[in-house]
Amino acid sequence: TFTSVAAAASSSAPAMDTSLEALQMEHSQMQDELNRQQRDMDTVTDEMKEEIVQLLQLFGIPYIEAPAEAEPADTEAEEGGAEDA
Repeated sequence: TFTSVAAAASSSAPAMDTSLEALQMEHSQMQDELNRQQRDMDTVTDEMKEEIVQLLQLFGIPYIEAPAEAEPADTEAEEGGAEDA
């Protein structure tokens, strides 16, 4: 019967702690993980840079490695006669 199946299913399932304190702790842990992931997305690693350079080379796309921010490098490229793509 349905009742015996439901009882068997509930007895084999692991017990869940649904207390407010446990839920708040889980929420806090999930928020911390989300914050770490967002922080990591904002960071460009050396490995990422190398992969981008390899892709640009494979597709034959010219690029300039700027020593610092892009804006000063853009100004230098414009003064040198480079055009926008």
